[in-house]
Amino acid sequence: MYQIRSLSCGILASSPSQRPNGMDSIKDNHDKFYEWAIEHGIKINRVEAKIIPNKGLGLVTTSNLKQNEIIIDIPRKCIIKPEESIFKNVKNASVQAKLATMLYMNSSLYANDNSVDDDRRLNESPIAECESVWPSEDSFHSTLLWHNLLSDKCPDWFEYMPASLQKDAMKMRQDYAMDRAVLHQVASISELDHTPHDKCGILHIWAIANTRSFSWKASNSSRGMMVLCPFLDYMNHCPSGQGVSTHLMTFSRV
Repeated sequence: MYQIRSLSCGILASSPSQRPNGMDSIKDNHDKFYEWAIEHGIKINRVEAKIIPNKGLGLVTTSNLKQNEIIIDIPRKCIIKPEESIFKNVKNASVQAKLATMLYMNSSLYANDNSVDDDRRLNESPIAECESVWPSEDSFHSTLLWHNLLSDKCPDWFEYMPASLQKDAMKMRQDYAMDRAVLHQVASISELDHTPHDKCGILHIWAIANTRSFSWKASNSSRGMMVLCPFLDYMNHCPSGQGVSTHLMTFSRV
């Protein structure tokens, strides 16, 4: 079980997500996602997802919070995690690669036949509700993926960037290449219907896995993993000691 507690009162920071265009349909998706979360045992206290003008979508308080008050409680059954068995013959699989691979293989947007209607695929996906509120691929290209990870070489202007940004960009390029190779290994071993390629959403899924995940370790496992926690992943990252804190709780029940 994952719990999230407030460290201070007031409005929680907004997180980059869908753009304001088409606000009605976006709101519908998030309203349905809220209903799904409640039906599946996720406890949500005094917070809601809300479109904030000129700031995207984020989690805000609906009333005053007390320090250390529990605002989101996620049961273990709702945590989306990789199936370790499919990686037993895969080398050098990072925890991020495992989560991204699992998301890709279950994603209705990319892992199925492109001839199938999008709405039908969305409804059939085991993680369809989560997909419906993920940030768009375009939103990542305007923020996290400001440089092209898919190109074989860096753009001409890259050498004029500060050394710290160049270092981070090259590290991200290397991480993506290694994690993509893991997906290709799993695709080959699992005999997927098609070979994954960059244009069918790998980069989008990889960005989701790297920006909306949490570290998690089962009580009966010696190794940790990266997981998705529905609704809790609306939260922004905050400096230590500010905003909220997360806690992994262990109980006898699942």
